[in-house]
Amino acid sequence: MQGHLAWVTGDIGSMAALSGAAAEMATATGTRTMAIQQRGRALAIMGDEDGALHAIGEAEQVITHGESGDDPESLYFYEPELLTMQRGIILAYLADDPIAYLRAANTISDALKALPSALRDSEWVASYRVRAAGAFAAGGEPDAASMGLRQAHAIVSATGGSKTLGEIARVHARMAAKWPTNPQVIDVGEQIAEY
Repeated sequence: MQGHLAWVTGDIGSMAALSGAAAEMATATGTRTMAIQQRGRALAIMGDEDGALHAIGEAEQVITHGESGDDPESLYFYEPELLTMQRGIILAYLADDPIAYLRAANTISDALKALPSALRDSEWVASYRVRAAGAFAAGGEPDAASMGLRQAHAIVSATGGSKTLGEIARVHARMAAKWPTNPQVIDVGEQIAEY
């Protein structure tokens, strides 16, 4: 959690170090997996492609082959699909061309589709929809990006998730600047404005 706090405050170096330390100390499968992937995300933000991809691969191995059942109850949601979404986020941080962004977007989207509907439509998963939308937009796919933003907005406008609403607005603003006449982008803007 200290690694997560470092991420929230923008201290990415501490995020990597604290998450790495947590991964070494953790004995519970879910806790260790979460720490490893979080370190991978930090490494991706810092531009360490090899380290980030190694970390997410290690996290996937731990969750697949781990046997510890002593995770906190708060980790009930930690399933392979969440790791796949995290892999997509890592790929988006590392992307440097439209094809790489689309690979990241599709990775997140495919994992979202695999989630049970109760999780797929939850507020905390909506931010992954926004991440996928941002990657679709960076990959030159405004229609797919618009669909993701519409879905995320429908979820968080009902729950009041202000952080995610802000993320939706930021992604849409970039899209509107790039595709001001695209009907799907315009529709999303109107949906956002109605809230």
